Amino acid sequence: MNTTKAERLLQRRIPNLFIDQLVISYFKECTPKILIFTDGLNFNSNNDFGLTDFVDTIKNTSIHGMTPIVETAHSGNSAADHTNFTFTSSTLSKSKYDVLFLFGAASSGSLPAPEVSVISKFMDDGGGVFATGDHSYLGMRLCGNIKRIKEMRRWAGPSAGGTDRISTNDPGADNTFQFEDQSDTIPQKIYPAYTGNQTSSAPHYLLQHPTKKIIEVLPDHPHESECTVPNSLASSDWPEDSLGNAVSPEVVAISVSYGGGFTGKEPISTPRSFNAIVAYDGHNANVGRISTDATWHHFININLINTSSGPGLIANPDAYDRVNTYFGNIAKWLMPKNTRRCLRWPIIIAVKEMYPIKEFLFDIKKSPDLTTLLELGQEMQTTLARVMTPGEQQEFVTDLFEMHSEDLAQQITSLHKQSNNIEDQIGLRTAPLELMEQAALGAVVHAVATAVPTNSDLETCLKEIGGSKGLTKITKRTLKHAFKELSSAVYKGRERIDTMLDHC
Repeated sequence: MNTTKAERLLQRRIPNLFIDQLVISYFKECTPKILIFTDGLNFNSNNDFGLTDFVDTIKNTSIHGMTPIVETAHSGNSAADHTNFTFTSSTLSKSKYDVLFLFGAASSGSLPAPEVSVISKFMDDGGGVFATGDHSYLGMRLCGNIKRIKEMRRWAGPSAGGTDRISTNDPGADNTFQFEDQSDTIPQKIYPAYTGNQTSSAPHYLLQHPTKKIIEVLPDHPHESECTVPNSLASSDWPEDSLGNAVSPEVVAISVSYGGGFTGKEPISTPRSFNAIVAYDGHNANVGRISTDATWHHFININLINTSSGPGLIANPDAYDRVNTYFGNIAKWLMPKNTRRCLRWPIIIAVKEMYPIKEFLFDIKKSPDLTTLLELGQEMQTTLARVMTPGEQQEFVTDLFEMHSEDLAQQITSLHKQSNNIEDQIGLRTAPLELMEQAALGAVVHAVATAVPTNSDLETCLKEIGGSKGLTKITKRTLKHAFKELSSAVYKGRERIDTMLDHC
């Protein structure tokens, strides 16, 4: 029996945050808006080089409970929501879209300077951009001159057939290398970069899976390009964070090029690793995020679904699910700060009605003590872990730190990574990050539960407090109270130690 893309995604049964449509209706301004553009691929479901399966995935990706508005655009007459599309201030702006996907296929010429400027402004205003091409110069016209993006991938890449080609094609079930292997059920294996510490580590947000924990496969292809990290960040293209450091792109995953020869393809005599995915967290420098991928063959129909070339990755449900999750993660991670922060309100309104948090809120006090806030925060951590990946949870908390103070999250992160000062280290052990996170989570759910009590009329409550702006104001006040209470507890603990030492 044939199923739709939406039905297949529901069948995956991945835990998600299902938010009541009534709640969502009061936060329409938060709805994510995405534009998918190509200058040579197409949006034809019957075409090997169509992006339809990918587009369906993005359309059916729940972004923190919200269904995104997704539009397609083509530089030519090929069917799309917007045909003969050019980038102007009226067709692309931060007020119009949150995220832009660029699938470059044209190799000759250059994108006109005014269009490059429009995309650059979109990025500087906070818009997120994904960019990819294929082998040789495919994608150079579209992406080769856009600041930051031009240094995050080889737009004049390796050839398609020479000994310098980059191939990830697995030889398939017959153990014989051939072009059609890209359309079989066997994906390439990628190797994610991990961050964290000895007790807790995870791959980048882009490669986190809510139930399987990790995404370590992509569709394969016999001639990819590769992503890059610039050797120097000295140019003005790379803005600085609040501490004066230029923010660098990072390698999200590497893959390995290898393979035998076949018609039109030389054998690869020297296998090598290469960057499959690179990401730039521009939010740390108050600009948009960027993600690049080695090839659009990871995204098009011939690699994903059943075509005349083979059954496609869809015939391998586990691999297909992981790849689809990667697609959705790209859209989520690239969301601008303001959209992501706006989305937290419907999340919290939904979560506060979930058990066991709801039980904690039965006897809610207007001015909670630190113990109450920390207990609430612990329950929030447990609940969010059921509906979010570690990366989503971390961004949720980071946004709360920044709500209290714009550079608080930056200072905490920097302190944990860089400080060799014994006083800093002792201070972090006295009030560890985990307690700060719990205090922040407890504060936000307490603030929202106070402003929008259970069984109250949501619309009336929101009007009385001034909507999302009112929720922000109330939460800031509660966050300030929570952190002061935590600081006071740390200070009193230090005083007790001083007293003990004085009496020894």
